[in-house]
Amino acid sequence: MLVARNTWPGRAIEIFNNANGIAGYFRRFGEGVWSQEDLAVRTSSGWFVEGRADDVLKIAGRRVGPSEIENVAIAADGATACIAMDAAVDGHSVLIVVVEASPGADTDQLATQVSAAIEADMGRPFRPLWTGASTTLPSTSTGKLDRRAVRNQVRAAIGSAEGLTVMQALSAWLDDFHHQPAVK
Repeated sequence: MLVARNTWPGRAIEIFNNANGIAGYFRRFGEGVWSQEDLAVRTSSGWFVEGRADDVLKIAGRRVGPSEIENVAIAADGATACIAMDAAVDGHSVLIVVVEASPGADTDQLATQVSAAIEADMGRPFRPLWTGASTTLPSTSTGKLDRRAVRNQVRAAIGSAEGLTVMQALSAWLDDFHHQPAVK
């Protein structure tokens, strides 16, 4: 994780100094240390920034950007948006894919189609452990799929899977959205 010990003049000091706001997020490494969640590697030639830490998935020992997986999923007929995420299940990092389906789409068929497309395009190790599709996933105030809410809810469903398999817990979580009005 790349961190800086001091901010630079271009940094919005009023935001950084707001202890109740965004500053808590940036200062979680300690007072005077700032991070924007970039992964970096130091080599003999200097620093190489790899990209955002929260956007990198590690599946089957490979680092991949979620957009690589999401682009394959979005190509499926009936898919309007997608979130690809990794999750720890039984000590292993697995791929979970949540697809927003267009109204009237067969969500079960779409989930199957997306899983098969990801495996065909990226290889067997990238076949999702679970793929779910729904027309009623959480949205931001601008109407976009709320990635953070979906990630948090999926991880909470996995964490609360007592007595259920992970797939059963995730399916139960997704069923909750089928029985609620669209969140906008």
